Amino acid sequence: MRGAELVWPTRNEAQPNREGVAAGGATYIFIVLIVDFYFYIFPTFAMKISAILAVGKGGEIGLNGGLPWRSKDDMQHFKNLTSEHCILMGMNTYNSIGRPLPKRTNIVITSKNIQLEGCHVFHSVEDGIKFAESQNENELFIIGGLSIYKYCQEKGLLDRIYLTKFEY
Repeated sequence: MRGAELVWPTRNEAQPNREGVAAGGATYIFIVLIVDFYFYIFPTFAMKISAILAVGKGGEIGLNGGLPWRSKDDMQHFKNLTSEHCILMGMNTYNSIGRPLPKRTNIVITSKNIQLEGCHVFHSVEDGIKFAESQNENELFIIGGLSIYKYCQEKGLLDRIYLTKFEY
């Protein structure tokens, strides 16, 4: 059984400077929740599986095939975390992005028998995870959509959740 570590930054409108200190009284709160201490008791070099997502105050993660907010800082945070790693997404998420994300190994899960240039296509999340492991990945990022997030959580596949909460 995998445990999940929740990394949850909450922010207001002010943005951090280069030292990570928020200007204008912004508050960054990082809450780390360890659900299962298995990996601390039995150290392993297994690949971590992390979900990365942002939610609005109503719990929404998307709107009409896109994001309901625009945040340059959040996009940079996403890029910094996921660059040079494998990312796994569903077909709707891929379609909303419209292309493979650069400097990442793009894994797309779909029931369709298709090929996508610059992507590795699989029919199950487990096959996508096995592929990432075969690439000697140390942290696989699940980037959406909702059904992929739910599946990974229900199956206990997640080790960590990077969650940004927007209060707009």
